[in-house]
Amino acid sequence: MIILNNWNEIGNAINTLKANGLPLHSDPAKCWDFSNIRNTLIRNNIKFDASIMDFGCGTSIYGAITLEFMRTMGYKKLLGVDLHVPQYARLGASIRGWTKFREFMPYRLRSGDMNSIDLANHSVDMVILLSVVEHGVDLDKMFSTLARILKIGGIIYLSTDYWHKEINVTASLVASGACNNDPLSWTIFDPSSLSHMIALARKHGFCARGGAEIPACQESPVYWQGVNYTFIAIEFEKLQWSCQP
Repeated sequence: MIILNNWNEIGNAINTLKANGLPLHSDPAKCWDFSNIRNTLIRNNIKFDASIMDFGCGTSIYGAITLEFMRTMGYKKLLGVDLHVPQYARLGASIRGWTKFREFMPYRLRSGDMNSIDLANHSVDMVILLSVVEHGVDLDKMFSTLARILKIGGIIYLSTDYWHKEINVTASLVASGACNNDPLSWTIFDPSSLSHMIALARKHGFCARGGAEIPACQESPVYWQGVNYTFIAIEFEKLQWSCQP
């Protein structure tokens, strides 16, 4: 479990991505996540033929940037799921896929929510949840679904908004990068709500890598909708049995 501490870490992440010829996120702060995702893939020795799902992939006219990032790294079995995937996002992904990789389908895109995913049991090696769970996701149902579709030893990379004190934010807004104008709820996690999420993950057989102790905050380098806060990233592993408290 790691916390984004300051803009120096964002700058270091951007430099690392550039040095490795990898695309940057349009939001500089989320380059920190891209660098962490790269580290997670390498550290866990995730093979290039692994099945990886990006839930809440955040499509735009350019396709899905996180999936393009992983395709650039060499991963080919990629699936992006979002509540609404418009045709222009599919077209954008095809055009960029052909331009960059000489592939019209560098990754698959599917419309749906966590409750409608019909993937086979134990068929996914890794799931990415980047800036998703703070927008009204039923966490109990989410971890139940992920426990079904992930293989034993499968990895979740989850990053979300966080601050060490409770912050009351606007109850409904249009998320950054949304394909339509449907408002979503927004929560900034604090120690209590984050501990609750980790406990739900444990109930469904996931353990937080490195333990459940939450690191201390330093600075608040993220600014959105008039609020300062930061990001926290957690790597969960699916175990054979449920974790013990």
